[in-house]
Order: sequence, then structure tokens, then C-alpha cells
Amino acid sequence: VIRRRVQAVGSLYALEESTISAEVEARVERVLVDVGDSVREGQTLVQLDATELSYELDRQRAIVRQVRAQLGIGPGDPLPRDPAQVAFVQRAAADLYEAEQRFHRAEQLFRDKLISQQDLDQASARLQGARAAHDLALQQVEQLKAQLQSSEAARKLAEKKLADTEIRAPFPGSIKERRVSPGEF
Repeated sequence: VIRRRVQAVGSLYALEESTISAEVEARVERVLVDVGDSVREGQTLVQLDATELSYELDRQRAIVRQVRAQLGIGPGDPLPRDPAQVAFVQRAAADLYEAEQRFHRAEQLFRDKLISQQDLDQASARLQGARAAHDLALQQVEQLKAQLQSSEAARKLAEKKLADTEIRAPFPGSIKERRVSPGEF
């Protein structure tokens, strides 16, 4: 067995190298690794203060609950397909039905000369107001649906930002350099 020994001058480069930074702005709470430490993929390297982002997530969740309550749906329920099933639309529909009935009675009474033109005009105005209120209620359902979709997207973004307060290793390796300390922003 012959052994060969070769001496060479050169540099070693990592197969993969990454400068890791935070996706959210917050104060550094803890640094969990130091130069030379071996890390596995997904291991938490730095923890940021999550207080403000936690409050924002709570706020976004409350907005989602509020809009869902206005639509009369629970936390996991789908958006209402038929706006007529929403409570405030049903109330507006009932008011419209009542106004229509009153107007038709007023027309009959006017034909029989039992009420004045002014009374008929008032019944007609109430009917027009009830129609407008019903149309407005239908439009409000569509507005609340859009607001719910927007609020749920904002909630998901707040959840992501809160999760981003833990800076994790993108792949296994060793820590080459550390440029942050607790208390920094």
C-alpha cells in the first residue's frame, strides 16, 4: 500500500450559504445560537418580541368575528349564498311586504273615496322608502362579504407575521457569523 500526500493552498467554500434576516420588524428577544454552532433545518435561531404582532392578530380576529356576526354566520360557516337569508335583509323584506300591503289597502280606500290623496301619497312614499331600504340591505350583504374576505386575509397576514418572529434555519449547517444581539431592533 502506497500512500500519497499532497499539499495545496486554497480556500474552502460552503456548498450553501445564506444571510438570514427577519421578515418583520421587532426587538430581538433571544439569540439561541452562536458562531460555530451546528443547526438543523427549521431550528429556531432568533426569537423576536411578538407582543405587538400578537395584539394585531387579536385585533384582526376580532374584526373577522364582528363581520361574521353582522352576517349571522359562525366561525367556520361559509359565506351566505342567498342574501335573503341574512337577518337584516329579512327584516327589510318584512318591512317592504308591510309597506306594499298598506299601499294596496290605501289604493283601495282611495278608490272608495275613504282616504285623501295625501294619505295615499304617504303610503306610496313609505313603500318607496321600504324598497330602498331592502335594496340597501342587499347591497350591505355584498359589502360585508367583501369586508369579511378582506378581514380574513388581514388575519392570515397577521398570523404569518406572528410566526415570522421566530427566525429559523433554512437548511442544516453551521453558524458562520452572528450580527445581532438581544435588545436590538
